[in-house]
Amino acid sequence: MELNQKEWDIETSRLKDVCDRITTSIAEKNKSLDEYKEDVIEIRRSMWDNTAHVLSGEFDESVEILQYINLMIQEEKSHQHTSEQIKKLERMLETPYFARIDFIYDEFDDKEKIYIGMSSLIDNDTMDILIYDWRAPISSMFYEYELGEASFNVDKKSIKGKVELKRQYKIFHSKLVYMFDSSIKIDDEILQEILSKSADDKMKNIVISIQKEQNKIIRDEDTRVLIVQGAAGSGKTSIALHRIAYLLYRQKDEGLKSKNVAIFSPNQIFNDYISDVLPELGEENVHQTTFYEYARSCIIPEIKLESVHEQMDFMLSYNKDSQPYKLRKHSIAYKSSLEFLQVLENYLTLLNDHYEGFMDIRFNNALVISKGDLEKLYNNDYKHFTPIKRLQKIRDRVNYLLRPLTGPRLKELAKQLEEGEEKEFNIKQVSRALLHNELKELRGKLEAMTEINTYKLFIRLFEDKKFFERLCGKLDSKEAIDLLEYTTAYLNNNRLYYEDIAPYLYFKGMLEGTLHIADIRHVVIDEAQDYSYLQYQIIKRLFKYASFTILGDVNQAINSYMRTSDYHEASEIFADYGANIMTLNKSYRSTREIWQLSEHVLASCSNKQPINRSGEKPQLVHINNKDEMNQYVVKKLQKLSEQGMKSIAVICKTAKQCEEVHRSIKKDLKMVNLITSESARLTAGTCIIPCYLSKGLEFDAVIIYDASKDSYEGEEQRKLMYTMCTRALHRLIILYHGEPTTLLANVTQEDVEHLSF
Repeated sequence: MELNQKEWDIETSRLKDVCDRITTSIAEKNKSLDEYKEDVIEIRRSMWDNTAHVLSGEFDESVEILQYINLMIQEEKSHQHTSEQIKKLERMLETPYFARIDFIYDEFDDKEKIYIGMSSLIDNDTMDILIYDWRAPISSMFYEYELGEASFNVDKKSIKGKVELKRQYKIFHSKLVYMFDSSIKIDDEILQEILSKSADDKMKNIVISIQKEQNKIIRDEDTRVLIVQGAAGSGKTSIALHRIAYLLYRQKDEGLKSKNVAIFSPNQIFNDYISDVLPELGEENVHQTTFYEYARSCIIPEIKLESVHEQMDFMLSYNKDSQPYKLRKHSIAYKSSLEFLQVLENYLTLLNDHYEGFMDIRFNNALVISKGDLEKLYNNDYKHFTPIKRLQKIRDRVNYLLRPLTGPRLKELAKQLEEGEEKEFNIKQVSRALLHNELKELRGKLEAMTEINTYKLFIRLFEDKKFFERLCGKLDSKEAIDLLEYTTAYLNNNRLYYEDIAPYLYFKGMLEGTLHIADIRHVVIDEAQDYSYLQYQIIKRLFKYASFTILGDVNQAINSYMRTSDYHEASEIFADYGANIMTLNKSYRSTREIWQLSEHVLASCSNKQPINRSGEKPQLVHINNKDEMNQYVVKKLQKLSEQGMKSIAVICKTAKQCEEVHRSIKKDLKMVNLITSESARLTAGTCIIPCYLSKGLEFDAVIIYDASKDSYEGEEQRKLMYTMCTRALHRLIILYHGEPTTLLANVTQEDVEHLSF
């Protein structure tokens, strides 16, 4: 709805007034910063003048110095708080608000003009709220309602009324660029403008364009475990980050801080990609980690760990008919199965119910404690502890029983020395040394008896075939025996493949009782479709006092070799916590043309709804050979850059293929970022990246390198192809030589532009 000049002048005048107030507030706080600095200098000077420079050890001196130190700490905290407020105000000055709703209260028949921005702003003289934080309860009406009857909740009380006006603004550098009234929803005009922009090397906030179904997820405070199944491009990660910001805002009075929130994400590239969102929303970044990083912190450095991306690269590099591929595929599938989990549980039960290492403990020919009594302590008295804690308590108990025996033994040794022929030494000193040696030998045996090496116990599971049969039943295939021998070989070489990490962590944690982190109160699991049943069990036990937001897309479960848990199974795992599944069907990332092609790659997800944004058809380009394919990539990258594409990805199958392509094109294109490991950093411009590291990211244009029949084949790679296609916002180019992959067989002639080079 077009607005008249009078309305424009009123809004422009108000914006100037708000910006002037923000500018004044920034100036006042900068003045406070200068005063803090002067105060610190004065405290230091006073401390120098009034306290002793060399401490004599007097209590009063220490107290006086401590008082000065505490004063400086308080000033430092005030300085830091003011600095953060200034940063927030400077961000606000750029774009103070983005929306307005006029709300008429039923109860009072008063109308309030509610301006909504990233942060709240209060007039200190009148205490009027000039801008409401987008997370405030009253702001929810902007996202939830059309014109007409509306309500919002405050302290579980519903405030009812009518929305008389919804207005949206674009404000840039404190200037009003445009505004319009929207009667139905967050207008497609705003959304289209946002979606048509180029992608950057960092994810941006979506506060201005949050949709109704997204807002429902962001503001859900009643569900302890919220599971979101979302289509590619539905904004899952953005929603999770905005949900974190919302919870930090709403639960700050309950003590929730950034340090109490953790995100499990797919890799470090992704962590870097999302690192600007929370600061843009006025919050500190939270703990960002990966399952691999968590495992690395729990497992000694001497044991080498494989990442999930190294596992994927291995599987994508080998021919499917080769023995290494078949053996590894069986290893991944079996060790992520519920069948193998039951083997682990049987092993843990055995260790829990029976420990074979006990023996009689004797000292100076006297029985300290019998093997039977040790077994009784383990199986009865300490049964409620984990096995390793039981053994620690047994060690403490034996040491306690030894104490009254050491005194008499010391006297006995001294007497033996006195009665001996050689007396040219200190009897007391020598007798103590002899006692020390006897106790050292005994405690060495005790240590060996009560020390469990979880890694060696884990190896035993595979190297002892009869023992494995005892736990799982008969080994009735050569494949099963080969798997045990294969696993034993690399475990003995101090190496854990990715499929072994979760089983070993679970086994180790259950034995040690270490699966618990108390200070984390909310956990976000992103790309949840890639987590196995065991990984969920570990995370559930780790954060048993936390709430969870679990986000994923079963259609992007690219690790088809591993048995992963879908959102229904995840819901069952967390059923005792109270789990709720929500679905996001609408995709906001790709153009309709790219979406249509992706639908034909993975027709099972046809219930998605694309945003109505048109663009160029995807291109399916036939190339004669690999050398010409690299030449085409150079020309296409140059053309895409000239067309204004700011972020372009050449997606290859493996790290090795990425390196080969980079080597070939870097002489013609200097500024190309090669990404072959998750430690690399995503930068704006062009990158060459393997398919498994591209998940979760988005680019203006995507070139899928060599999607030939002999490169991508078989149903197990269908979701991988779908995931690669859905990385593109505006342009998608698929290259092949010979015949294209059959994964594109359902793509119609109308869906793509066919080209040859």
